[in-house]
Amino acid sequence: MKYLLDSSQAKAIGGGAVIVALVAIAYLLEAPGHLQNALTWVDGLGIWAPVVFVAMYIAVCVLVIPGSILTLGAGAVFGVLRGTLYTAVGATLGATAAFLLGRTLLRDWVKRKVEASPKLAAVDEAVEREGGRLVFLLRLSPLVPFSISNYVYGLTGVRTLHYVIASFVARGRR
Repeated sequence: MKYLLDSSQAKAIGGGAVIVALVAIAYLLEAPGHLQNALTWVDGLGIWAPVVFVAMYIAVCVLVIPGSILTLGAGAVFGVLRGTLYTAVGATLGATAAFLLGRTLLRDWVKRKVEASPKLAAVDEAVEREGGRLVFLLRLSPLVPFSISNYVYGLTGVRTLHYVIASFVARGRR
């Protein structure tokens, strides 16, 4: 009997389903309201507040929850300068975690697809060669959602270091 999906396709669909489920869970659990409450709680943590805030931001990125509440709240809790720094660190680490998850969950399937298509191979080669620059430019575009794009970039040939640098430098649009 021939299976409808090979193991790499099943893995890709499973990874996509996990991402969709995480987004659905976040909204069903009223994540934005909980983030506001969490910011109030973080404000009272003293010296641990920056560490907890950065950890929260990483989780928000991985769970594909919009981080705008945390970004804006960081200024109120820590002041503009420190809030910007903690947001940049948390968002970059969270984006990198999602990028690496996307790369490990779905990379084998994408690699086979790229090798089978000359057009995809050319695009992947361009992203690999100019990845950091392309990630930087796409980070500045409001048309590419930050949360989902972290997983998508993991599917490309962009080098991890270039991705991290471009994500940190272009952090202003989060």
